[in-house]
Amino acid sequence: MKPCFFPCAAALALLALTSIVNPASAQFCKPDAQNRSSLLHCCHGNNIKAALLCSQYASSSIARMQRIKTLRDALWLSLRSAEPQSATTKAQQDIVPLVGKTIVVDAGHGGKDSGATRGGIEEKNLCLAIVLKLKQRLLDQGIRVIMIRDKDVFVELDDRVKMTNQAHPDIFVSVHINSSNNSVSRGIEVYYYTRQSERLSWCIYRALVSGLRVVGRGVHKEGFRVIKHVTAPAVLAEVGYTTNTPERTLLADSKYQERIAEAVVAGINQFFASASNDGTP
Repeated sequence: MKPCFFPCAAALALLALTSIVNPASAQFCKPDAQNRSSLLHCCHGNNIKAALLCSQYASSSIARMQRIKTLRDALWLSLRSAEPQSATTKAQQDIVPLVGKTIVVDAGHGGKDSGATRGGIEEKNLCLAIVLKLKQRLLDQGIRVIMIRDKDVFVELDDRVKMTNQAHPDIFVSVHINSSNNSVSRGIEVYYYTRQSERLSWCIYRALVSGLRVVGRGVHKEGFRVIKHVTAPAVLAEVGYTTNTPERTLLADSKYQERIAEAVVAGINQFFASASNDGTP
C-alpha cells in the first residue's frame, strides 16, 4: 500500500495550528490561565503603556485566531475529501444508466400461428403475456421499447427482421416457449447466431436460470431467422416447456411470468454493465 502523504501532512499541520495561542510571547502581557483578566492584570499599577500594548495584542490575537480557524477548517475539509468513498457512493457510480437505450422485444408466433399448444394453452399467448410484462419493466428504466407485436396478430419472420433493423436498436430479444416429444424435458435455453450476440445470450441465460431456479439447458448458436439477420445483438430465449405439465402450469401463472420478465431485465442490465466495463459494444 502506498503511503498517503497529503492527509498525514495535513493532519500534522492541523495539530500544529490548533496548538498556536501566542506565537510572539509578548513581554508586556503573557496570558495567564489562572488569571481571569490578563488585560486588567497588565493594567495593574496604572501602567498605561502596558495596557495599550495588551489591547493591541488582544486585537491582533483575535484576528490571528480567526485566520487560524479558517486555515484549520480548510485543512479539515481537505482531510474529509481524502477519505475513502462509501460503499453506497461506489455502488451509485457503478450503475449503468439505460435511459435512451432502444430494445426491440418480440413475442414469438401470434395470430394464425399458435406455436406449441398443450393442455389448451397456446405458446403465442404465453409469449405475449410475458413480453407485455417485460415491456413495462423496461419502460420503468427509461428504455425505449419497440414491440414486434403487442396483441394477437401474425407477423412474418422477414417483417420482424425488417422492423428491427429499421429501428436500429441496441439489442433484440425474442421470447418463446419450448416443446419436446419427451414430456420430462424442462428448463431454459437461449439461442444466438452472430458473435456480437453471444455475450447477451449468456447474460440473459444466467439471469433466467438463477432468477427462476430452474434447469439450465445451455446457450446455443442457431440460425433462426429472427436472430440471424438482425444487425443488432439478438437472442431468442426459450423460457420453459409447454410439454412439461408442471412447467406449463407455472408458465401460465401471472406471477411466474413477472419473474421471467424480471430475470430477462436483469440479464439485459448485466449485458450493458459488462459492456461499459470492458468497452465492448
